[in-house]
Amino acid sequence: MSDLISRKALIEKISDDRFDISIKDKRKLIDSIRKQPTAYDVDKVVEDLEQLKHPYLVTDSDKGLLHNLDLYVEKAKGIVKGAVNDE
Repeated sequence: MSDLISRKALIEKISDDRFDISIKDKRKLIDSIRKQPTAYDVDKVVEDLEQLKHPYLVTDSDKGLLHNLDLYVEKAKGIVKGAVNDE
């Protein structure tokens, strides 16, 4: 199970009249939820980045460009994974 939740769904749930807290407290809670940093699925982002790499054969003139792209993909993956480790 993922820990990712939808802010919108949570705010809708809190805004429901059956959620029995004062309007003032609801507003504070909703404001606090809106201020939370965006979460993301690290594994999904890394998977998407992996797909940027070129698995097919290319001409010699293209290899330098694609090699550089692969380096940037690896750097981006490190940033994404590092953001999770810093929390």
